[in-house]
Amino acid sequence: LTLTLTLTLTLSVTVTLTLTRYEALAFAARLGLPRATPAAVRTALVEAALCALGLQRVAGRVVGLRGAGGGGLSGGERKRVSLGVMLVTAPPVLLCDEPTSGLDAFGAHSLAAVLAAVARRAQRTVLLSVHQPSSQVFALLDHLTLLADGRALYRGAAADVAGFLSRAAVPAAPPGTSTADHLLYVCCSHRSSMQAAHEAAM
Repeated sequence: LTLTLTLTLTLSVTVTLTLTRYEALAFAARLGLPRATPAAVRTALVEAALCALGLQRVAGRVVGLRGAGGGGLSGGERKRVSLGVMLVTAPPVLLCDEPTSGLDAFGAHSLAAVLAAVARRAQRTVLLSVHQPSSQVFALLDHLTLLADGRALYRGAAADVAGFLSRAAVPAAPPGTSTADHLLYVCCSHRSSMQAAHEAAM
């Protein structure tokens, strides 16, 4: 009997700790793709995912468990491998629940940039929930939905949110304040007026 330790990653997938990054993605491809998928196609998808995630130079390293003497991955690397496990199955839609949580500003922006590249180059829909995004992460968003207490306050192009705030009689962001930080504030302080403006525009 062999006991294999597994670790559930933030993006809700499980990667075997004893596998290398390449093996983890190859395993996911064999499980997630149709049985009739040629081996060459599976290999191409794995290599494309490793390249997109910037993992090709460390593809042969074991995932491991950091802190357990195995030289495991950092939080950002784990999330990239987790994202790769989803990418190799070539889904038309990627659902990512707070993929940047727990990462520093650079790591969060790097992961968000990968997701943006996947959306544009592979023509896939990427939906992600983000709490307190930096201005750099916010700039990568194409479409935006603002929620408060489960109710939509805005739904539309991220670039158009400033115009929406003006129409809703919500103060503009003070000089030196990022749009993302300002939205967090006004979603609490001007919730009712934003919700009314959003419903009127529907």
